[in-house]
Amino acid sequence: MHKKNNKKIKIDKFKTYLKMIKNSVGSRVFRNLYIIEEEKSKDILKDGKLSCAVFVSGILFLNNLIDKPHATVTGVIKTLQKIGWTKTEARKIPHGAIIVWGKNSVSKSNHRHIGFYIGAKKAVSNNSLNGFPVMHNLEKDERKIESIWIKKDFFK
Repeated sequence: MHKKNNKKIKIDKFKTYLKMIKNSVGSRVFRNLYIIEEEKSKDILKDGKLSCAVFVSGILFLNNLIDKPHATVTGVIKTLQKIGWTKTEARKIPHGAIIVWGKNSVSKSNHRHIGFYIGAKKAVSNNSLNGFPVMHNLEKDERKIESIWIKKDFFK
C-alpha cells in the first residue's frame, strides 16, 4: 500500500490483470523463447506458433499469480494445481479465468491450447498462424474446453 497526499492507495490487481490480458492482443512479446542445444540457439516456440503457454504464464507471472513462466500447457496446469488454483464449472466463467482447450479434432493437432476468458463468450489466446495473442470466440477451432481454472481469492 502506498500513500499519496496522505491518502492510502493500493493497486487494483484484478482490474490491472484483466487490462493486461486485453491489451496483449497483437503483442509480439511472447513470440520467442530460445534455448541452447548442442551449442546452437533454437527458438522452441517456432516464432510464435507454440506460444500459448508462454503467453498465459507470462501474464500470470507479471501479475504475481505464479512463480515462473512455462513453455508448455502441462507446465502451467501443474503450477496452477500446486499453488491452489481450482477447476470450475462452465456455467458462469469469471472474467480472467484460464481456459484449456483439448486437441483440435479437425487439424489433428496433438497440442492442447490455453488462454484467458474475457467475457461475452470471448477469449484471448495465442494464434499459432500469426504468432501473437488474438481475441476470439470461446469455442475455438473445433476444440472443446477441457478445463477452466480460477484462483478463488483473486477472482471477483
